Amino acid sequence: MPLTRAGSWGIVSRCGCGGDHDGDERLIAALDVHTREAVERLVGQLGDECFLLQLGMELFYALGGDVVTWLKGEERRYSRS
Repeated sequence: MPLTRAGSWGIVSRCGCGGDHDGDERLIAALDVHTREAVERLVGQLGDECFLLQLGMELFYALGGDVVTWLKGEERRYSRS
């Protein structure tokens, strides 16, 4: 069953993915926060349950490549909106 939950930091959605994932449900989180500390706290709370992190435009404009570099260092999958 799909799960979608909105919070002050963005949206967390659980959806079925096709292709290589054989229909497994994967968690996708929108990171709509404005500080590095908030990103680190949220990513830590989501842990390994999160398949993909979606960087909001405001976050990317506020932190730029710094947040992308940090996510890569944490070996997290991400995309920008």
